[in-house]
Amino acid sequence: MTGSGISDWGWESGEQKPQGHVARHGVLSDVLKDLYHLLKHVVRLEPDDVAKLHAQLALEELDDIMKNFLFPPQKLEKKIVVLP
Repeated sequence: MTGSGISDWGWESGEQKPQGHVARHGVLSDVLKDLYHLLKHVVRLEPDDVAKLHAQLALEELDDIMKNFLFPPQKLEKKIVVLP
Protein backbone atom coordinates (compact mmCIF):
# COMPACT_ATOMS: atom_id res chain seq x y z
CA MET A 1 0.00 0.00 0.00
CA THR A 2 1.75 3.09 -1.14
CA GLY A 3 1.28 6.38 0.64
CA SER A 4 -0.69 4.97 3.56
CA GLY A 5 2.30 4.65 5.91
CA ILE A 6 1.71 0.93 6.33
CA SER A 7 3.53 -1.67 4.28
CA ASP A 8 1.98 -4.85 2.89
CA TRP A 9 3.08 -6.69 6.07
CA GLY A 10 1.38 -4.25 8.43
CA TRP A 11 4.49 -2.43 9.69
CA GLU A 12 4.50 1.34 10.06
CA SER A 13 6.80 2.95 7.48
CA GLY A 14 9.21 4.30 10.15
CA GLU A 15 9.16 1.14 12.25
CA GLN A 16 11.99 -1.36 12.05
CA LYS A 17 10.78 -4.78 10.94
CA PRO A 18 12.05 -7.80 12.88
CA GLN A 19 14.63 -9.68 10.86
CA GLY A 20 13.70 -13.18 9.76
CA HIS A 21 10.07 -13.02 10.86
CA VAL A 22 9.13 -15.54 8.17
CA ALA A 23 11.90 -17.90 9.28
CA ARG A 24 10.78 -17.64 12.91
CA HIS A 25 7.25 -18.57 11.86
CA GLY A 26 8.61 -21.74 10.26
CA VAL A 27 10.67 -22.54 13.36
CA LEU A 28 7.68 -21.91 15.62
CA SER A 29 5.44 -24.19 13.58
CA ASP A 30 8.13 -26.90 13.71
CA VAL A 31 8.41 -26.52 17.48
CA LEU A 32 4.64 -26.67 17.93
CA LYS A 33 4.45 -29.76 15.74
CA ASP A 34 7.23 -31.45 17.74
CA LEU A 35 5.56 -30.47 21.01
CA TYR A 36 2.23 -31.86 19.81
CA HIS A 37 3.82 -35.19 18.82
CA LEU A 38 5.71 -35.41 22.11
CA LEU A 39 2.56 -34.76 24.14
CA LYS A 40 0.62 -37.37 22.13
CA HIS A 41 3.44 -39.83 22.72
CA VAL A 42 3.36 -39.18 26.49
CA VAL A 43 -0.42 -39.63 26.60
CA ARG A 44 -0.18 -42.96 24.76
CA LEU A 45 2.89 -44.54 26.30
CA GLU A 46 3.73 -42.95 29.68
CA PRO A 47 3.05 -45.30 32.62
CA ASP A 48 2.81 -42.40 35.11
CA ASP A 49 -0.84 -41.31 35.35
CA VAL A 50 0.03 -37.81 36.58
CA ALA A 51 2.34 -37.22 33.62
CA LYS A 52 -0.39 -38.52 31.28
CA LEU A 53 -2.91 -36.14 32.82
CA HIS A 54 -0.58 -33.15 32.46
CA ALA A 55 0.19 -34.05 28.85
CA GLN A 56 -3.53 -34.43 28.08
CA LEU A 57 -4.30 -31.05 29.67
CA ALA A 58 -1.48 -29.45 27.69
CA LEU A 59 -2.83 -30.99 24.47
CA GLU A 60 -6.30 -29.63 25.18
CA GLU A 61 -4.88 -26.16 25.88
CA LEU A 62 -2.76 -26.26 22.70
CA ASP A 63 -5.83 -27.37 20.75
CA ASP A 64 -7.90 -24.45 22.08
CA ILE A 65 -5.13 -21.96 21.30
CA MET A 66 -4.73 -23.24 17.74
CA LYS A 67 -8.50 -23.24 17.10
CA ASN A 68 -8.76 -19.63 18.29
CA PHE A 69 -5.76 -18.67 16.16
CA LEU A 70 -7.00 -20.39 13.00
CA PHE A 71 -10.69 -19.57 13.48
CA PRO A 72 -10.98 -16.34 15.47
CA PRO A 73 -14.43 -15.60 16.88
CA GLN A 74 -16.44 -13.49 14.49
CA LYS A 75 -18.08 -10.32 15.70
CA LEU A 76 -21.39 -10.09 13.89
CA GLU A 77 -22.66 -6.55 14.08
CA LYS A 78 -24.98 -4.52 11.92
CA LYS A 79 -25.33 -0.74 12.14
CA ILE A 80 -28.87 0.48 11.53
CA VAL A 81 -29.50 4.12 10.72
CA VAL A 82 -32.98 5.58 10.88
CA LEU A 83 -33.52 8.31 8.31
CA PRO A 84 -35.57 11.39 9.33
